[in-house]
Amino acid sequence: MRTPFASHGSRFGAFILDLGFAYIASFMGGMFGAQVATAFAQPHAHVAGSGFLLGWYFWGFGMGFVNMVILQGITGSSLGKMLFGLKVVNRRGEPMGVALAFGRRVAYYLSVIPLFLGFTTIFFNEKRRAIHDMICETVVIRSGTHYPWQQAQPILLPQPSDVAQKAA
Repeated sequence: MRTPFASHGSRFGAFILDLGFAYIASFMGGMFGAQVATAFAQPHAHVAGSGFLLGWYFWGFGMGFVNMVILQGITGSSLGKMLFGLKVVNRRGEPMGVALAFGRRVAYYLSVIPLFLGFTTIFFNEKRRAIHDMICETVVIRSGTHYPWQQAQPILLPQPSDVAQKAA
């Protein structure tokens, strides 16, 4: 039986595509920002570079937020993951939601900052989880598979009749 977990190569490919989408959005935003800054500048002012940088950061971070937080939180897949047939799910096997996707994005930098060492854990655990997946209790699986980590256990609260019997 094939494992439901995303392969190393497909995770890397989805990462490269998501990075490419962010760079394209950044470049387009930078070009737009340079044009706007130049159009509203005083004559002979050199503002195109700062407009480009502002547009680059605004559109790049905006694309990253929409793709990695909103889209991935609601559907379980970013654009890159959709193209590679992957999705990120929570413990119940459902898309993680926008709040947890935001937390996962913040935790993602713990995997990236130390020279991408947080990603090496995908080679050493059976669920192929990186540090940010472990922190947020998520897993990346192939689309079309379902992987609930564990069935929800009902919380058994004492009934009023049980409490009355113990008191008597």
